[in-house]
Amino acid sequence: MKKICNDINMLHSLHIRKYTFVRFITITQSYSVRDCCIVAKLTLSLSQIRDWDNEDFDGDIIDLEFDNIHDLHFNPKRALILLNDLEIYDVKENQLEGFNYMVVDEEDSVLSFYCKSFSIILAD
Repeated sequence: MKKICNDINMLHSLHIRKYTFVRFITITQSYSVRDCCIVAKLTLSLSQIRDWDNEDFDGDIIDLEFDNIHDLHFNPKRALILLNDLEIYDVKENQLEGFNYMVVDEEDSVLSFYCKSFSIILAD
C-alpha cells in the first residue's frame, strides 16, 4: 500500500473523476490530548463503474483519508451514492483556523467539508 499526503496534483493525475461510486464512507472521532479537543477523520473509498448496464460497480478502487474534518455536509439524493465531480481545494491562504483543504462534490453537492490534511491510499 502506498500513501501520498496532501498532493492535489497527484489526485488529478489519477483522474479522480473516474472514481464516482462510493463504496463506503467512515467517520471516526477521538480525543486529541495534544490539541485538547475532539478530532474527526473521514475515510472515503471510491471505485470506477465498469459497466452501468450490468450494474458492475467493482472497478479500480481509490481510498482517501481526511484528517481533522470540520463543517461536514452529507446529503445523498438517492440510495446509490455517486460523487460525480469531487474536488479538493487548497484554502490555506484563507486562514481558516488550521483547515487547509475544502472538499466538495461540485455537481450534486452530496458531500462537502473542510480538513487539515488528506491522504491518497493506493494499493500496490
